[in-house]
Amino acid sequence: METVRAVLAAFWAALPGNAEFWAGIFGTVVGGVLTLLGQRQEAKRAKAERAEDRKAEQEANAYSLLFKVLKVHALLDGLHSHMEEPFVGEKPRAAEAPEPWQFYLPLANVPDRVEFSAQEMSLLLAIQEDEVFNDLMNLELKYNSTLDGLTTLNLERSQLADMLKPQEMEGNQASSYLTKEQVLALRPRMVAVNGLFEHLRESTKRDFALADSVLHRMHDGFRRKLGIKQKLQVSREGAPDRPADKLQG
Repeated sequence: METVRAVLAAFWAALPGNAEFWAGIFGTVVGGVLTLLGQRQEAKRAKAERAEDRKAEQEANAYSLLFKVLKVHALLDGLHSHMEEPFVGEKPRAAEAPEPWQFYLPLANVPDRVEFSAQEMSLLLAIQEDEVFNDLMNLELKYNSTLDGLTTLNLERSQLADMLKPQEMEGNQASSYLTKEQVLALRPRMVAVNGLFEHLRESTKRDFALADSVLHRMHDGFRRKLGIKQKLQVSREGAPDRPADKLQG
């Protein structure tokens, strides 16, 4: 016991007794504590900035997706209306010409294809909207396939029309008289155009329903999980004097 006391007494006796020494020690300790607190504060600030940057990036991808799907939604509505147009009105063209190759009017311009980026698609997985992710991938495939089909239909219909030289004109309608041999030669192309028209008439309707479902579910997910405040204003298929699809505050 005496030995321990002696050691402690020797230790304290060896320490400098002047105020400058202890002031230096105190300053070093306080400086270290302040540095540590500053580093922790900076780390918190950097973490908050990264969170803000991540939120801003997510919101940018969310709006990009919404604008793209809004466009697809509106275009599919217009495409299906174009396919249904020969069957509506007081004097529908389909009533006067029984086959699609006779009454279908090719589109002047087929819309551009759509592509959803990896960053946009990853957002849906990040906020756990897996079903919307899967349906959006399916919509991209179906929409682009429909556009390819329309391009083919326009080409086939135009080529078929070029083979049928009009012999009579009544208003906007042209008439041609074909021999049996000519009908047999052209019939396969007529059947192909008819079949493609009917397929696209149905697919544009089906794809529009998918786009409508994806758009509303995606928008709802963004509002709940990202705080998107803008509301959707979209038309329903076949609505008269339809307003433009858009986001509104």
